Amino acid sequence: MSSPNTLSFRSPGLRAQACVAAAVVLASAVLRVGLERVAPGVAPFALLYPAVLGATLLVGWRSGVIAMALGAGLVWYLVFAPRFSLFDRNAADAITLVLYLATTGAMVVFAEAFRTQVAGRTADALQGQQALRDTASRLSLAMAAAHMAIWQVEGDALIPNPEFNRLLGFAADAAPTLAEIEDRFDPGEYRRVRSLIRQTLARGERFLEVEQRYRHPDGAVRWLLGRAEFRIGPDGRAVGSLGVVLDITERKSAEERLRLLAAEVDHRANNLLTVVQGLVTLSKAPTIESLRAVIIGRIAALSRAHQLLSRTRWVGADLRKLVEEELAPFTLGDPNRALISGPDLALGPAVAQGIAMALHELATNAAKYGALSAPGGRIDIGWTDSDGDRVVIRWRESGGPAVVRPTRRGLGASMLQRALSGPIGGGTTFDWRPEGLVCELSFPRSAAASLDPAQS
Repeated sequence: MSSPNTLSFRSPGLRAQACVAAAVVLASAVLRVGLERVAPGVAPFALLYPAVLGATLLVGWRSGVIAMALGAGLVWYLVFAPRFSLFDRNAADAITLVLYLATTGAMVVFAEAFRTQVAGRTADALQGQQALRDTASRLSLAMAAAHMAIWQVEGDALIPNPEFNRLLGFAADAAPTLAEIEDRFDPGEYRRVRSLIRQTLARGERFLEVEQRYRHPDGAVRWLLGRAEFRIGPDGRAVGSLGVVLDITERKSAEERLRLLAAEVDHRANNLLTVVQGLVTLSKAPTIESLRAVIIGRIAALSRAHQLLSRTRWVGADLRKLVEEELAPFTLGDPNRALISGPDLALGPAVAQGIAMALHELATNAAKYGALSAPGGRIDIGWTDSDGDRVVIRWRESGGPAVVRPTRRGLGASMLQRALSGPIGGGTTFDWRPEGLVCELSFPRSAAASLDPAQS
């Protein structure tokens, strides 16, 4: 007769129920003996009814049935005369016993039904309370993860929740006033929010969403997104409000980074177009095909520099990798044709483009007329960043045809001179030695920095 879904109110075992039944029947018998001495003629079953009812309500219907049976036996053998007799009874005694059994049986049924219903409702209430606690806990976790807090205003009184206090830098159990919170906003910011509230209410609207800057006690400026619903009184004025506050500092920072990135992309695109325009303007050749090859080669050099820069999100290009990639098409994978030495060094975007163009011009010249045009020729290229405030890259050729100093500066030399001049502040020097060209490329130390291994 117990409900299977009321686990918290499950009846105890049969032994425990029998003990409870025996105890209540014994107590009623002792009480009856005492009352018999005070008021003789007490009805034999008078005190057994509450005993049966109590046993059923306490531990279940089995205990009530046992109490009912023990009470019937107690009266039949000990109270009815003649005592200790099984069959020597009159009809009135038998009818009294039957009425007792019927009455107490009905009491057991109804008491157990009542007990089960109460237990079920109590269990449902407890389960509902637990479900509410679980929901509140999940909501609290979700709001904490989203940096969201709830607040309520009644009149001039603020009713925050602990997450609201933590979000604004108060103790979790604090009760900050509206004036205390207002003091933490920049004056102009709070006046702006107040003005938006007045405009919203003047339009007859109940909902407002606003972003605002808030100065946290740790000194950091946070961005908060507030959403509020106003309760409007009969006079049309707000009498209270309920809302949430969300910390959107990370989102605003991401938006700012995207804005800066978009501006940087525009800037770099304009710079690149300017470089390409100058490259095409300065490129000359006796035939269209040769001019096409010159322009494609120089644009390819720029492309390799851009690929290196993009791998590090335009933080810097590794000079060693830049040299290796610019020389690879000319050395055809033979490590003996180009010996590269120098410390790890990162180049800024502008100087990386200039070095790429300069290396391409030097390698092209070496392949046509210099060391790379002869089977045994080679190039030694090294750099150092310890010469004061400048970085010097030294290009030295050997093993090629004898070098004769040119009588006039060609287009390649002009391109080399322009590659690092201008805003970069670099320079180029040539030493036309008979055994091979020596060229030095230099630029300010401020244009380079030690390369972060994580970016390589």
